[in-house]
Amino acid sequence: MPKRSNDLDDLGNYFEDKPEYFEPGRPRTSERICVEDCLALSNTAMTRDGVFKKGPNNFWTSRWYDAAGRQTSALDFWVRLLPSNQLGLVLSYTVTDPNTGQKIPVEYVVEVTTPPCPFGGQRYWFQCSLLTHGAPCKRRVGRLYLPPGGLYFGCRICYNLTYRKQKQHDKRFDPIKPGSFHELMKTFTADLKTLHKLRKRIK
Repeated sequence: MPKRSNDLDDLGNYFEDKPEYFEPGRPRTSERICVEDCLALSNTAMTRDGVFKKGPNNFWTSRWYDAAGRQTSALDFWVRLLPSNQLGLVLSYTVTDPNTGQKIPVEYVVEVTTPPCPFGGQRYWFQCSLLTHGAPCKRRVGRLYLPPGGLYFGCRICYNLTYRKQKQHDKRFDPIKPGSFHELMKTFTADLKTLHKLRKRIK
């Protein structure tokens, strides 16, 4: 566990809190998980709470609760200034191995970027820390997700996540009703006949 008092050690050197990139830890499967079933970190909420403005000596905790109000998950995080002079968000939490029940401590740095806004001001974005086909994703996103069975927070694309509304009803998979094409053609033909009658009256 790295020291948390400040960004420099006693000799004035930066701690080795550098962004790393990881395999998702959960296979990308055809059975898509909903974002509503994942733990999520939001750049909007962190900006509103002043996480990025209050400096590296402030430590925060996010907690998640079930419908009955019982705490189900917790995550500690704090901001570090990286050697590249960019901000890094250190995430520290534990996950449970579903096979052994063993608690696995996880700690790593997510890079935070601040590109210029067209109308001034500043907005903070996460860079996804997952690997896609062996290459760092680095996608700039406003939310990071940890799906059930995952080890690391990542973007929606890397985890192939969907939204519950899309999963409940996807028009692409609506069955084609027998005779629907013929009904459509009948309606189209009737509209054409009406149009011809109107043109004749105008003449």
